[in-house]
Amino acid sequence: MEAVSRASCSPFSGQALTLTLTLTLTLTLSQVKHAIVAVRQYLELYDQFVPLLELDVAAYLAKMEEAELGEMLSAIDMHTNDLDKLVRDLPANPIKIGPFAVSCKKVR
Repeated sequence: MEAVSRASCSPFSGQALTLTLTLTLTLTLSQVKHAIVAVRQYLELYDQFVPLLELDVAAYLAKMEEAELGEMLSAIDMHTNDLDKLVRDLPANPIKIGPFAVSCKKVR
């Protein structure tokens, strides 16, 4: 009977295993203020890319379908420059923001 009891309670017997993790983080007011400044600086990195993010892709593609070759080449140059700027301006290494580190790797 004891062996059956252990087997039925095993997390590997088909039952879901639930893990609850509680993290307590104590920050001073100075650390919070520093983190807020760092977060604002981090967000400012993306300000230059807002027009690209707000681009209506369907309308842009419709416009490009009717564009002349020269206009298409200019658009390619512009987007290539935007990509170069993104890679250049977004940090390759994690940014320390108060007690946290934020990685831009997936955005780059």
